[in-house]
Amino acid sequence: MCVGANDEAAAYIQALIEDKDLASFESEIRALVNLLTVVHRQLSTLTFDFHLLLPDDDASLAQRAKAMSYWCHGFSDSFLESGTDVSRFKTEEAKDAFYHITEVSQLDYDSLSISEADEKSFVELYEYIRMAVLMMFTELQSENITGAGEGNTVH
Repeated sequence: MCVGANDEAAAYIQALIEDKDLASFESEIRALVNLLTVVHRQLSTLTFDFHLLLPDDDASLAQRAKAMSYWCHGFSDSFLESGTDVSRFKTEEAKDAFYHITEVSQLDYDSLSISEADEKSFVELYEYIRMAVLMMFTELQSENITGAGEGNTVH
């Protein structure tokens, strides 16, 4: 979604809905559609409503760190699987942000101790990732809009 593959995602979800073998999963597929709609709206508005889907604050720091690592892994893998190259980013900040998210995906969450400093670091890292995703989305979307005016294919 960050790279602008909204039409492809919608087509994929529509194919899932129409697949008779998946009819028993209709409620799950509809929930996925709703999730994609909400996330796209959160990314597209300038209200900074986008949030990573992680366990609540009452979960242990180790659980939240593990979930963040998995989230970052999924984000970076999906980004690369989409065929998008980091060179599409125009700014060094966006490129660095992508590399930082990739580094977080390799976080050694098992070695975390639970301290006030670790909790504060987690919150700061969460906010950094959240803002980084918004920045990357905005940069890639502005490229898609600019590219569309130049006769380029927008995916």
